[in-house]
Amino acid sequence: MTSDVRVALALGAASGLAVAALFPYLLVVTPKLRTPTRPLWLIVITRAGNAALSMFVLAWIGLRLGAPLGLDAPLMRAWVDRRFTNPLAESVPLAAVVGVGIGTLILVLDRWLFLSLLPVGVVQGAPRVARWKGLLAAFYGAIVEEVLSRLFLMSVIAWIGVVTFHRPSARLFVAASLLSAIGFAAGHLPAAAQLAPMTRPVVTRVMVLNTLAGFAFGILFWRYGVEHAMVAHFSTDLVLHVVVGNDATVSSKRHSG
Repeated sequence: MTSDVRVALALGAASGLAVAALFPYLLVVTPKLRTPTRPLWLIVITRAGNAALSMFVLAWIGLRLGAPLGLDAPLMRAWVDRRFTNPLAESVPLAAVVGVGIGTLILVLDRWLFLSLLPVGVVQGAPRVARWKGLLAAFYGAIVEEVLSRLFLMSVIAWIGVVTFHRPSARLFVAASLLSAIGFAAGHLPAAAQLAPMTRPVVTRVMVLNTLAGFAFGILFWRYGVEHAMVAHFSTDLVLHVVVGNDATVSSKRHSG
């Protein structure tokens, strides 16, 4: 079994657990889940299993295409290959600091720019989510969204760019980070639609704030590996959902996939 497969299996398993952990959050922000047509435990198992399988496949594709370009999971690869030291591990705290900074910037931009553009009823009527549920949901963003948006999507975009232009360059990786960040942001629109009408201010807010975060995570992925993007994403969500405890509409950062 190759290290690509072993890393992808680990990421698939982690993704399944992250989807299961997301459900306490989803039960607050997705009313239809509170009156399911099937037993809730069956829904959780089904979605977790589907996520584990799909993220395994996407992670494997991303590793196969991205690793030759330097878009890799170096810390996990060292772990599955039983190489327990990696110089990149020393920069993990930097990723956490970047994530905290991004979360703080999102809060500032939201409070002073975007919230004033939203209808008062949307802001006041947003469901409140307990911090422990936000903590559990943070694993979904850090694992599933990073496998999908960075390890898979950004790697595919970069690979297409290299095939097209015949050589990798910093400009290409920055463009791949931006394009994958836009896709990442667009993926949050269905969740936002469950919480507010899709007016221009709402769509702009979701796209701008999530593109900003996704671009930063993409640069970390390029420079250090997907684990750093995951740490930064988790730290951002800790700021938004645990430390500050914002309501679900303010962040609009969760969807069930």
